[in-house]
Amino acid sequence: MRAAAEERRGRGVVPTDAGRLLATYARRQLDVQATFYAEVDKLRHASRGHVDMVLGEGMLDLFFEPLIADFVRGHPQVTLAVHVASTAGGVDLIAEDRAHIGLETPNEIVERLRASVGHALRQPDVRTRLGAEGRTVLQPFATQAQADAYLAAQIDRYARLLKEIDREPAR
Repeated sequence: MRAAAEERRGRGVVPTDAGRLLATYARRQLDVQATFYAEVDKLRHASRGHVDMVLGEGMLDLFFEPLIADFVRGHPQVTLAVHVASTAGGVDLIAEDRAHIGLETPNEIVERLRASVGHALRQPDVRTRLGAEGRTVLQPFATQAQADAYLAAQIDRYARLLKEIDREPAR
């Protein structure tokens, strides 16, 4: 389209109707661009959005309370779904694009860790030091069933914590 954007008058240069239309268009484009960059910045700084996370059974205590709860409190516009699954289940959730982040430990390593941690937790000096740090020291789990029962109770506890901070737990 060829049209003059301005014209000379006795007092100087003034915009034509086409010039005013072009100026309005340019302002709108700048507003759209500014909005776009603001939205991208919000995503970049995780100020809004949704994250699906899958944790292995042994990861819940390590990550939920110290890290995830603080993140959720600090980012109220980000929704978070935490799924607890076995290693195979976690891999499936990631592969099926039903989870964005997965923290898992292979089963054979879980068994070795359980045995090693159990041995360490039976040592009186280790229990005393951990207690002095204000940590709750449980008796080691001998079986996966015991660990699963404890995990189910912890999941319920964390679900209540999420409700206290106005979040719905993923099921």
